Amino acid sequence: MKTPPPTPPEGQWFLSPWFRIPITSVAAVGGILNLAYVSWPLAVAAFVLAGSLFGSSWIIQFYVRQIWKAEQSKRTELESKIKQSQRAASAIAGSRHRAADNLHLFIHQTRDLACEMKRQYEALYYSGDDPKAQLIATGETAKRFFDTILNRIVAVFRPLVDSNGPNPVAIWAALREIKEVNGRNVYVTFARAGDYNPNREATSEPVSEDEGLPKKLREFHRAGKGIVIVPKGKPGEYWKPMRNDERAEDESVVAGPIILKGVSTDRDEMPMILYLNSPSQHVFQRHHEPYMKCCTDTVSMAFNILAEILLEVRDIPSIIRQKEEPNG
Repeated sequence: MKTPPPTPPEGQWFLSPWFRIPITSVAAVGGILNLAYVSWPLAVAAFVLAGSLFGSSWIIQFYVRQIWKAEQSKRTELESKIKQSQRAASAIAGSRHRAADNLHLFIHQTRDLACEMKRQYEALYYSGDDPKAQLIATGETAKRFFDTILNRIVAVFRPLVDSNGPNPVAIWAALREIKEVNGRNVYVTFARAGDYNPNREATSEPVSEDEGLPKKLREFHRAGKGIVIVPKGKPGEYWKPMRNDERAEDESVVAGPIILKGVSTDRDEMPMILYLNSPSQHVFQRHHEPYMKCCTDTVSMAFNILAEILLEVRDIPSIIRQKEEPNG
């Protein structure tokens, strides 16, 4: 749409181009006709001069108009970019607010679950049931505990990674626990949650504590860093190749240690590893590390409490028997 020329101040209509151009043209033609009565050469010269001035004014006006349009276009583009930036900043702020709310809920629910497990453990050991049955029931309760925790951790990170673009990003979490297999310590996945292929459970492989990510996590933990973001390409010092790599569900990985302290000197200092994975690349970045640290610290706290409870309740039956004995 054509933009009309600027309107002159109120009461100064004679400054408008729509008034000046016709009047100037009429005056020029009248002057040329008057000169024609005096001298045709002068009339021709005046006509050429008037035409040159008239044409030059239009050319100048045209280029001024083009410059004005270009400036308007730049201004409009800049305003559009500013609005987009404001919308993006608002979306990021909103996603971080939702993540903070989910993180707060995760900490509360982890506390509540740990207290509930404590009551269940004590009930099991006070019941006097067969120790094998107690162990099975304890394992089932712990599995439900960690499944719930992983789902809450996925809920914490989902708004953070979805703010990177318009489309939802698939993420999933996993926990590996340390076990002794054939005389060596390995980490075995025992819980998963989120957007993953359930078939990977059948082809999951253990990872030695001296290989890949477990080894790198130990190095980071001793150096006071804690969280590891696996670089692009999964270099050997960070990752041991696995059969499940073919599924391409862990193109972006961040991991943190679950640390056990102050329970027993023969306990491993890193009994579990928390993983967050995504089939999309470059999902997890440095600004996600504080959230991951909070998650690993919360799980570590709950795990330390439960580990101490287990050590205490193992002696409850013998304590009860001592109290029941007449000379105890």
